[in-house]
Amino acid sequence: MKKGSSKKKALKKGIDKDMLPIAVILIIFAAGIAFAALSEAGIDTGNALGRVFDKVWQPRISYNDETPENTLLTVSFIDVGQGDCILIEGERTVLIDTGEYESINDVKRYLKSRKVEHIDLAVVTHQHTDHMGGMSEIIESYDVDRIIMPRAPEGLIPSTRGYEKMLIAASEKGLRFTPAKVGYVYTVTDGDTEAKLSFLSPLPDEDSTDLNDYSAVCRLECGNVSWLFTGDLTENTEKKLAESGAELKSTVLKVAHHGSSGSSCREFLAKVKPSLSVISVGKDNEYGHPKEETLKRLERFGKVLRTDENGTIVMYTDGHTLTVKCSGTTEDKQQ
Repeated sequence: MKKGSSKKKALKKGIDKDMLPIAVILIIFAAGIAFAALSEAGIDTGNALGRVFDKVWQPRISYNDETPENTLLTVSFIDVGQGDCILIEGERTVLIDTGEYESINDVKRYLKSRKVEHIDLAVVTHQHTDHMGGMSEIIESYDVDRIIMPRAPEGLIPSTRGYEKMLIAASEKGLRFTPAKVGYVYTVTDGDTEAKLSFLSPLPDEDSTDLNDYSAVCRLECGNVSWLFTGDLTENTEKKLAESGAELKSTVLKVAHHGSSGSSCREFLAKVKPSLSVISVGKDNEYGHPKEETLKRLERFGKVLRTDENGTIVMYTDGHTLTVKCSGTTEDKQQ
């Protein structure tokens, strides 16, 4: 072998081993200069440099059927068809919405499979039955410590049987509804790595005539992993949240209003920057959810999972990594 060849290999090996971190830093620095120049020239970079850094610091997400060790927090998006139902399990248990009353047996079966007997906090994001239709059954069947629900103008709250049954069930159990308020924080898990659920809305809006605008929005954070739960938030309130200065950036986004075209606007998504989006939606629903244009906006940021295609979606975290497990739909299980 020629001596020159050996020197080249040794030099190359030395660069690979010792200079790689420096090379990466130089590349990122050069990219920063380039993006700054483009911005100075009036060219819209679409916050691309920001997206590069966001991807660098996002927690690792894996998709498999194994339940990881050292799990601090489990978040389940329960398949309830055209509706929402989310279970959060840490040192305390939180249930966000229940779906329609017709799906409550599916919810109770899932809670049983998770050995849930006590619910520390129940959250009603708003008073539409596809979100709280089964809450009366939850209140009657489980020990519930507290219920949070946003206040909305009386004229916007539908006089449905599900809503009335929920009020009656709570009254009979001696439970009062705590109004959802911006700034309220609920601790799901204590310890070195805390898990906290922070309420970001409803924002005051006396002019809105849409009950969805009053949806309770809350952000769950556990170490480096976070979720944003949005109820049926509309584009109108999404933009207000984006301008409010609230911490919205989250690893996982529970997509508002089942992926409708009137939600998940660009301004809002640019603040959330989700690596993973979850749509709770019924198969072949009459509304045509999720809309194609909404899916395209979401897919610009990361992967999209749907309960109509993936079934119940379960996420585990140790505060550093996120493991995702999908059950498959009922049809898949029957095949």
